Amino acid sequence: MRKDIQDYILRTPWLRKTIELDLLMLENQLPYFIFTELFFILKKPPYLSKDRTESESHDFFIRITCKFFIDYYRNGKATIKKPGKVELQQLKEIKHFTDLVRQFMCPNSGYPRGPHVKTKCLYTAKQLDRSGVNFMPSDDHSLADIHRTKVTYNCVCIGWKYLKLKVPKLKVEDDTECLMRNVMALEQCLYPCEAHRCNCISPLDQLINTAEDVELLVEKDVVQNFLGSNDAIANLFNKICDQIAETSFCYGTLCEDLNDHHNNSWNVAKATLKSVYLKDIWTRSSSVAFYVLVFSIVSVIATIKDLFF
Repeated sequence: MRKDIQDYILRTPWLRKTIELDLLMLENQLPYFIFTELFFILKKPPYLSKDRTESESHDFFIRITCKFFIDYYRNGKATIKKPGKVELQQLKEIKHFTDLVRQFMCPNSGYPRGPHVKTKCLYTAKQLDRSGVNFMPSDDHSLADIHRTKVTYNCVCIGWKYLKLKVPKLKVEDDTECLMRNVMALEQCLYPCEAHRCNCISPLDQLINTAEDVELLVEKDVVQNFLGSNDAIANLFNKICDQIAETSFCYGTLCEDLNDHHNNSWNVAKATLKSVYLKDIWTRSSSVAFYVLVFSIVSVIATIKDLFF
């Protein structure tokens, strides 16, 4: 039997989870190289031969560290094809465990490029939905994968364009707030000019204001609610960005597009028409039949009027 299975802590889920969170607290961190050196001093793995290089030994310890914290890889996504096989090259310079989870959330290379505009989204998810913005979960596991595309909606020989906003699927659990706050605090202290994870969380804070916004995102499969209450998630995001300073904001252009889309009254009218009269095939059929009937009656009345008057 494997020794890790026999270990009381590792085979007790709630206790292991508590220790994981304790190891991720920013105030509990020690330099990562200390753990690396201690590991190879106290317990040299027999399958690491003597001719292994220092780099290979370091990679080995990174792998087992990633395996221990695998639940936090890409914000807890459950669709990891190879657990523990993370990008080692990006983890070479990690400072401690909190910095490791910061890298887990999303890589440094996955952020929008271009001018950084400090415009924020003025409207919530529910308001944007009423203006025709269609929310969808992103295919990527990265928290940074927030982007929009324009899609043509064809109905009754009419092509309408609407905005599709893809947002990374977010699993909200009991430890989500603790994890986010520690990573954000780390960026405020050590990476003030590269606070990319704060940038990723900020749009979610802007989209979520009330329980209705959370309910919409849950219906769209963007948010997975493991807290049980939509109000709890709304309260979490309403406070998560308090006292957070942003030197730059890489989603400003996206927010400008969303604001412009909502402020266009024609988009609101199209969204209302689609949601009320064209939401499914039966509603569309009945709407078309109604208008055909109205036009037929008007045509008959016009014909009778021409004949007798």
